[in-house]
Amino acid sequence: VIKTENRSYCKIRSILTENELSYWSRININSKDLLYWKIYSGEIRNKGMLWHRSVDNDPLFIYMWDKKTPIYKGYRPYAKESRNKFYANNISGHIQGFDYLPDNGDILIVTKSYKDVIVWWKLGYPAVAPHAETLFLSPFDIYSLQQRFKKIYVNYDNDETGVTKCIKFTTEHGLNYFNLPKSTGCKDPFELVIDKGYGELERLFKEKLKRDGNRINKSI
Repeated sequence: VIKTENRSYCKIRSILTENELSYWSRININSKDLLYWKIYSGEIRNKGMLWHRSVDNDPLFIYMWDKKTPIYKGYRPYAKESRNKFYANNISGHIQGFDYLPDNGDILIVTKSYKDVIVWWKLGYPAVAPHAETLFLSPFDIYSLQQRFKKIYVNYDNDETGVTKCIKFTTEHGLNYFNLPKSTGCKDPFELVIDKGYGELERLFKEKLKRDGNRINKSI
C-alpha cells in the first residue's frame, strides 16, 4: 500500500491475472518484463474515494516508478472517457523511461507514452517520454541527452496533434522526427506492433534513417 500526503492511496499487486497479462502479451511482454518496467495492477484512491480498481473488463495498470516518493501513474486502457484513463501522482519533472537509459549511444527515441517507450526498447532502441504530447523535455534535459546520444528522434502519434507537436519540438530544438505513415492504419508503435509486428516497425524506421542519411547502431 502506497500513501501520500495528499491522501492519494495506491495498492499494487505484482501478480497479474491472465486477462491483464493478455493486454501486454500482444506486444510480446510477459510477467517478467512487467516487473522490470515496474508495471503492476491494483487500485487507486484519491481523498478516500475509489478512483478505480482493476477488473477483467476494465483493467488498471499502475506504473510505479518510485515507491518512496511516490511517483506513479494509473492507466485504464479501456476507460470509456479519455479523462478517466489516467491518474498521475508526483510526475512533475519526471521523464518516463529515463532511469533505464544507457550512459550513451547512437540513437534515442522521444515518444509520447510509456507503452511506446517499452515497444522501442523491445526493438533495441532506448526511449523516453514526457507525460503528454503537449509537453516536451526541458532545454536542460535535451542538452544533457544530446551529449549522450548522437541522434534524437521524436516519435509522436500520426494524428493532427501528434504531427503538429512533433514538427514544433523538432524545429525548436534541432531534432529529427519519425511518424508512422498513415497508410499503416496505426497511430503509434504500440498499435503497429499489435497489428503488423516488430519487424514492420523496424523496417519503417530503418527506411527513415536511410532517407536521413544516418547509419546508426542500436544502443541496447
